[in-house]
Amino acid sequence: MRQLLKFGHSMIAIAFLGAIAVLWVLHQQLPDPDEALSLYAAGRQAMERIAVLLLLPSLVLSLLFGLFSMAMVTGFHNAPWAWARFVTTVVMLEGERGNAFAKTVDYSQMSERLAALRKRAAKQ
Repeated sequence: MRQLLKFGHSMIAIAFLGAIAVLWVLHQQLPDPDEALSLYAAGRQAMERIAVLLLLPSLVLSLLFGLFSMAMVTGFHNAPWAWARFVTTVVMLEGERGNAFAKTVDYSQMSERLAALRKRAAKQ
């Protein structure tokens, strides 16, 4: 059981770091909203989907695998580093849920509205 928990935790951590890397690359490739608003909106929507479908679930699953590992392996019960990782994961989860995720959704919705307004203004 310990091997399975360790493998699952490692795979989830790889998915989490992969999502972070993809979001970083996409953020670096975003155009200026004033120059290419539709491309900016599409990039923000892609970042939102990655955050919702990969980043947050991998963070939650990592937390669950870590909790199960702490429950199953008695050596983790009194290990300060295990509790420190647990606390930092919970803090990251709260930060993602409350701050970064909300901003990603707001920016993508805002850019869609701005693109629609600019199209209307261009037609007039």
